[in-house]
Amino acid sequence: MIEISQKFPIIAAGLSWCTAREFAILGDQAIRLGRLSARQRLAHLFLELWHRFALIENDNGNWVEIPMTQQDLADTLGMSLVHTNRSLKSLRDAGLVSVSKDYVRLNDIKALIEMSEFNPEHLTEFQI
Repeated sequence: MIEISQKFPIIAAGLSWCTAREFAILGDQAIRLGRLSARQRLAHLFLELWHRFALIENDNGNWVEIPMTQQDLADTLGMSLVHTNRSLKSLRDAGLVSVSKDYVRLNDIKALIEMSEFNPEHLTEFQI
């Protein structure tokens, strides 16, 4: 690995960046599961998916395609189905999101970012 790093410093930089990014994402997931409330977890996940789609230029405005059941969301976020349902309803009732089959619309991105403590800095593209 040292030899490759010396011969190809750009590849080494890219690998280092990827490793650091993965650790940042892992840390973000740990915070999401360990410290955030159920509403915050849902908002954070929706924002992360929205941001990732924007990075690959699959921009649907404030809409995010999420072909997951509420049970899938509950399992992903370490919550019960009932708690997921109530939390999603709370976000809808507050006007923060709208939900239709396989899609979530982020109605107030600024409020969602603030409430969920979402920070997209580690989701940026690698650039040389």
